[in-house]
This record gives sequence, structure tokens and C-alpha cells, in this order.
Amino acid sequence: MKKIFLILSIALAAACMANAQDKTYMNVHQPNGEDKSYEVTADLKVTWGAKTEQEENKEDGHRYVDLGLTSGLRWAACNIGAEEPWDYGQYFCWGEMGVKEDYSLGNYTYKDNPAELSQDKDVAHLSWRGYWRMPTRVDFKELMEECTWTFERNYHGTHGYMVTGPNGNSIFLPAGGLRNGLNLVLDNEYGYFWSSSIINQDHTRGWILRYNNATIDRVDELRHYGLPVRPVLPAHE
Repeated sequence: MKKIFLILSIALAAACMANAQDKTYMNVHQPNGEDKSYEVTADLKVTWGAKTEQEENKEDGHRYVDLGLTSGLRWAACNIGAEEPWDYGQYFCWGEMGVKEDYSLGNYTYKDNPAELSQDKDVAHLSWRGYWRMPTRVDFKELMEECTWTFERNYHGTHGYMVTGPNGNSIFLPAGGLRNGLNLVLDNEYGYFWSSSIINQDHTRGWILRYNNATIDRVDELRHYGLPVRPVLPAHE
């Protein structure tokens, strides 16, 4: 696990003695550019500051969070097309790369029926490259079973779930709704995410993660609907 520590430039103000009180102070230059003074005493403890893993861990320029899952899978901090975890990001049809206005069946172009999307049809891999990919139905199962899900109302103005892993790290999954035809529906009420897995009994549908404030489950959805994608990063050397 990578840990990136801030290097604080510590300048000892040598013997900066207060004339009347005869005290020694240590001036610390902080990352925000400010200086802070601490009295040097016998029991002074200096703790080196470190940003959290959720803030610092990146691969190919995209933030990820290690939740401590059994598989070692890391989850992206944001949806594709989002700048922050609470942003909905972009919406995609299953197996398609582009963002569009009309998410109707007549405007759906991907007609193949693989059990799992290949890399050349995986929007997470094509958008973020490297080892990034879409989650599978099994990945969603692990996330549901190994994590604690807490529904948050108005988290930065967005409803959704704070998903906390066994190691205490968390990701936020917003309730971004879905796009059907020309409309965004059920946003801030239901959350939907594509997996890369198809419904073998009905090739018009793919497996998704769906949730609201009362339920969290894996269900199937029509492939031509526009859903957000939250990429995952498998463990690798």
C-alpha cells in the first residue's frame, strides 16, 4: 500500500527566546504556506502529517480507494466524467463509449452479446486506460457483502451511500438516476451502475448495481439505458 507523506519544511527558530518567559519556540512551515509556532517542551511530540489514502492514491491520473476487500480490488473515488465523488458524471449505454442525448432503443448501436465486455468495449478501460475496467457482477457482490453501507442525505447536495470497507476507508456512491430516451429520471432517488456482465437468458439486458434509501441489490436493466460507471482497479504489481 502506497503511503505518500508530506515533507514539512521545519525551520527551528534556533533559540527564539521570549525575553520575559525564557521559552523556546519551533516554527513549522505548513503545506498551505503558513507558519505556525510551537513551544518546545520536554514532552513535545512531533507528528509528521500525511494525507489520507483516499486523497493521495492515484493510477493513470485517477483517484482510487483501497477498501481492504478480500480480492484486493480498489474502487475509483469518482464516476467516469465526474470531478468529485458526489458528481453524477457521464452516462453510457452498455458496451458503448460515447455520451449522447437520446438513450432510446432505436439509438442503441452495440448488438454483440458477450458474457463479459472485452477491453475494447469496456468504457472504463478505454477512458482511463492501464488496468482500469468496469466492475463485474461478482465485484458488486463483494462490495455489498464486505462493506458497510450508510445512506447519506444531502452529502454535498447529493443523496447516496457512503460505502465503508473493512479497513475503514470509504467511497461515496451518488444516486445519479439513469437516462431513458431524452430524459434523466430518478436522480437523487435511485443509484444505478453498470457492470460488464450480461444477462445470458436475455441479451437485451445487463447486470447493474441499484439502490435507494431502503434497498441495495444487483438486478438487470435494459442495455440501451444510460447509466453511470464507477471503474475498478485490480491488484497488480
